[in-house]
Amino acid sequence: MGHLVEITWPANIGNVKVGGVPVARGQLLWLDQDITLAWTAGAAPDADYGTITPPPLPGGAPAIVWTSGAAPAVQLAFVSNDAAEPPAAHYRRRATEVARWQLPAARQSSSRWLIHPGAMTGDLWHIVAALCLDPDLRLVVCWNRDNKTDDRNANALLDLIDALGLNGKDRVLRETVAIGPSASIGNKESRRDGAARVEQAASKHNKGAVLVGHTWASTSLIVRHIAANGWNPAPTRAALSGLFTAATNTSAHFQQHRAAFDGHCLGWLAGLAPATHHVLVNMRWVGTHGQNPQHNITQGRYQQIVDAVARQNARGIPTQITRIGIPEVTAPAECGWITAAAAGTVGVDIYADNAATAPAGLSAAIWKNKLFQPYFWQRVAAAGHHVSLIGGRSGGLDIAAFMGLRSASWDVPSHNDQHYLRLHWAAPLNTIIGDNAGTLDAGALDAWLDGHDLVPVLHGDPVTSPVVGELADYRTATTPFEALWYPPRA
Repeated sequence: MGHLVEITWPANIGNVKVGGVPVARGQLLWLDQDITLAWTAGAAPDADYGTITPPPLPGGAPAIVWTSGAAPAVQLAFVSNDAAEPPAAHYRRRATEVARWQLPAARQSSSRWLIHPGAMTGDLWHIVAALCLDPDLRLVVCWNRDNKTDDRNANALLDLIDALGLNGKDRVLRETVAIGPSASIGNKESRRDGAARVEQAASKHNKGAVLVGHTWASTSLIVRHIAANGWNPAPTRAALSGLFTAATNTSAHFQQHRAAFDGHCLGWLAGLAPATHHVLVNMRWVGTHGQNPQHNITQGRYQQIVDAVARQNARGIPTQITRIGIPEVTAPAECGWITAAAAGTVGVDIYADNAATAPAGLSAAIWKNKLFQPYFWQRVAAAGHHVSLIGGRSGGLDIAAFMGLRSASWDVPSHNDQHYLRLHWAAPLNTIIGDNAGTLDAGALDAWLDGHDLVPVLHGDPVTSPVVGELADYRTATTPFEALWYPPRA
């Protein structure tokens, strides 16, 4: 057992080392023995300022701050006294990390566009949230209507936009082609065809510079809304939750299947034990060759979560696992291990995949009408239990976080992985637990279960990201096309 502490220092201190190892400002450290603290001021060489002996802290004691005697002061703020093992990677607390971010300057333009490949499903929740939070934002969806899967995915997004009342007049444009059942419109084709459609539409209206971002820039519009509220996500969640509630109340299709959904997909809520931390595990499985298989549940990752929950119970903190999703039914060859490994836990059939027990027609209704997913997580969040959700990075975790669930996603932190960086910038809504070749960072997992929300410290320590540019830049330049940050209106 050791101490989890946060190290900080004033700006006029240079490099800081703990035990001879450089650390980042605001980084969380795990201390189980005396350490040597050294730092530099300007061009001065490393100076040894003595040995730190962490004082014993009784369980549940308030945070204690230790300040070095030498000036300028370095501080160690004690976060936790009962960390079971050290995190394998470097982390900051969420509040410490987001306070360091430098958001892009505003741009005076009301001609604001996103281009989205309709075949992609993971961005659906970010797209609709961005349209909700930025009333000037417009969207072009590009897809091959001959491809049944792509046509289904694109229309699921468009139907949801319609149900939420976000379509408006010419706000959402459809750019389709018919190029055979096996072809799919990806980022490259959407960039070309979507830009041409934006140019055509923008020429009819003189609204200033035409800003164009690709689908991944949608995340930044959500984060910007949170930042405008002092990094408090509650107003953003309330706006999104209210929008979905209004849509479910007026959707005849949703109301037709609501009772069946409540009984089959939400009945487990009534059986949750009181005074218990319920850890929901997202049992995502898309196969080993599907989209982002590194975010799948695996036997190794699941067992790590089981072990971490056991450590909580051993410390007298009642904690139970509930599984969200039943891949042991939908993919028994690959996920049959769940039957034995998860014995004694409840598996929630969130998508009504079990034909033997699900009401007739419910599964098809869920896949057709995306309103069932936010409704599910609204009900879980409002049930009055201590509930947290963990899983690989996915749209399923995104919508849960939007609806108010405390969540954690595992991923491989990387400063040059655009897909990871989207998760990193979404940290105000989600804890990030490092994953190394299928092994979760057990120390970070323990800290999250203890209530600490963590964000990895990246190589290069970035505090900003490339910004969306104008139409010509989007078409021809790599950086604006891949940009993750959409500037707000001035």
